[in-house]
Amino acid sequence: MLIDSMVEVLPEMSNRITVDPAYCDQLGNLRPVISFSIPPYTLEGIAMARRVSKRIYQRVGAEDHTLYEATTYGWINYQGEGYVIRGGNHWAGTHLMGTSARDSVVDTQQRSWDHDNLYLVGAGSMPTAGTSNTTLTIAALSFRTAEHIAKALGGPLTATGNAA
Repeated sequence: MLIDSMVEVLPEMSNRITVDPAYCDQLGNLRPVISFSIPPYTLEGIAMARRVSKRIYQRVGAEDHTLYEATTYGWINYQGEGYVIRGGNHWAGTHLMGTSARDSVVDTQQRSWDHDNLYLVGAGSMPTAGTSNTTLTIAALSFRTAEHIAKALGGPLTATGNAA
């Protein structure tokens, strides 16, 4: 029996992807510089999930063979306990959606604050993702952006062609 838990990583101002001229590829293109730390809320969620897993194994009479070693990819130490954290591959973030250019990259239509004709459509607008796949949210955001672009170009306002 395998028990696997997923927890949300809340948005942190210090978690970001930037560029630095010191880091370029062989063609001179800027490479991403990733700054990331796991917030205390998420670490507490991971610790709680482990405690619940241990309790489940105990109650069903199963032997717990969980092994977290410091040499394992994703290993962290939190409050004296070792854990292995691996992402759920629900990519999100890097161009935060908001209501102001001061604290976001795109507006609520996913249009860049810096370039009126540039839309960054997808999960990048999401500052965080829970444990569910981002597909439905991406679809909803994409339809909303497409309707906005169609309206701006004089086209239909909805996917059905009806006025909104």
